[in-house]
Amino acid sequence: MNILNELDSILSKEVEPYEVNELEYDMQKFATLFKTRFSEAYQKFKHEHCEIFRGDKNLDKEISIVKPGKRASQNTSNYYTILISHLLPSWKDFPKRDSSFICTTDPDMAGRYGSGTFFIVFPENGANLGVCSASDFWYSFENQLEDMAISDLSYFNQFFDKFYYRIINFYSLPEHDISTEELKKFSNLVDQSLELMLSYYQKNINDIPDEDKAKINSLRQIFEMNTPLREIRDEYLRNQTPFLQQIDQNFLNPEKNEIQHCSIGEFKLGEKYSEIWTDTSCLFINYNTWKIWQPYMSSPEWEKIMNE
Repeated sequence: MNILNELDSILSKEVEPYEVNELEYDMQKFATLFKTRFSEAYQKFKHEHCEIFRGDKNLDKEISIVKPGKRASQNTSNYYTILISHLLPSWKDFPKRDSSFICTTDPDMAGRYGSGTFFIVFPENGANLGVCSASDFWYSFENQLEDMAISDLSYFNQFFDKFYYRIINFYSLPEHDISTEELKKFSNLVDQSLELMLSYYQKNINDIPDEDKAKINSLRQIFEMNTPLREIRDEYLRNQTPFLQQIDQNFLNPEKNEIQHCSIGEFKLGEKYSEIWTDTSCLFINYNTWKIWQPYMSSPEWEKIMNE
């Protein structure tokens, strides 16, 4: 007998514990899900063939309703996830990346990520989706990052990581785990550093204390390290644009990088495969099971159940 599993806990790219409440079901109950809680996603599949997939080798249930929990980006420092989820205003209407399922419209990519195990995903009604301009989030920022001599988001993380530790060491501060509050403090230190450099250009050199002159010389070396830091420095000297505002406008801006958000009812497949993310509960169906069901779901009997 098939089982409908209600998972009300964490499932992310990382392995996390979760509890399972098992509910027996029949096709009538299954159809009810597509007529109620997941009707918008089902209608998108039925009429527009909009399919969303997720690879997950750790989920061994054929059918499950899963609620996302907090997640961290794998194999990378967590800078961009925190910035986009909590600190950059242009992302305020998007699903939070750090509490979302990361999915794709590419079944082959989902299969590779899940080592052959992947699911068709139906977000619940009203779900907010983030839709990338490329098949992977990391490659969706080329419009801006290439102008900063950064090839993709992984190199942005490397740039940010090196800069973070340079500033922390400059102020002789202890290292902490990366968090929203830690990055707020860091951004304030960057603005403080830029303001100190600005004073060097605005004041008579003789009016600057010797201690500040030494600091400014050290900061000038830091901001000469690479193209992004020179751009950040020059923008501040011209317009006094704060550090986080520059990151939001000139590095990771969704509009300028053609990254969009929409409700599940508004979602449309693009011409290319895209990474999708959503922070709402979703119905997961193992894709092999889903394929087996397709003949029945095209039958008059299924249509009768759906129309009841």
